[in-house]
Amino acid sequence: MGSLDTRRIFEDMGEKGRRLPVYLMLDTSGSMDGQPIADVQAGVNTMLTGLRGLASRQQDTIYIKVIQFNDTVNTTPLTALRDFSPPSLVAGGTTHLGDALRVLDQATTYSGDLIKNTMDDLGDWKPMVFLLTDGDPTDDYQAPAAAVLKRTREHSTPFAPNLNVFAFGCGGNVRADILHLVTDNVLMVPTMTPTHMAELFKWMTATLGNVTRKITVPGAAEEVATEVPALPPFVIRS
Repeated sequence: MGSLDTRRIFEDMGEKGRRLPVYLMLDTSGSMDGQPIADVQAGVNTMLTGLRGLASRQQDTIYIKVIQFNDTVNTTPLTALRDFSPPSLVAGGTTHLGDALRVLDQATTYSGDLIKNTMDDLGDWKPMVFLLTDGDPTDDYQAPAAAVLKRTREHSTPFAPNLNVFAFGCGGNVRADILHLVTDNVLMVPTMTPTHMAELFKWMTATLGNVTRKITVPGAAEEVATEVPALPPFVIRS
């Protein structure tokens, strides 16, 4: 029996196309009412426009799910970029970040949204998560935050992959130390202006452009380093 050509298998699977799940976790609590929520809505639209300007193969890789949270958590299905329509964001209520993290933790499993590697096919790439909030949680967030943080630091398991999570603390009423309970990638935006929000979503778009450029190369490695562009000058890495 001849040896197994794993390189060829990986290239073949790459040709079939693999999904890059992208999760946008958006705080829609009452403190986001007015201009802030309008800026986030515009930012999501800006991101979609930018992503749809990528090469066709890169676009085919991207699947998006929005998790918006206030007193309740509302989600869209994980949907191909080409078919995705952004939800209307309406601000009100408090900040149930813990509930949103529980939804994320479950969705990013092989019993949730994700497709697992098999002998016959390669599953999804490691999900990219962008969390944006302007205040401290008002629910029990410690346990779900610890669960997500663990998945950013450890290897994949038979039940779920590890995660790439970027948390943005927007405005002057959000604590970086709480966001560090979720991820090591904490980026603070002290002032929320329409221009800052637009640039922030352009940065997310550029990050996804870098990732999809790498993973759409035939035979791409299973673990692809996330190459992030330079941060906008108003963003502070915590």
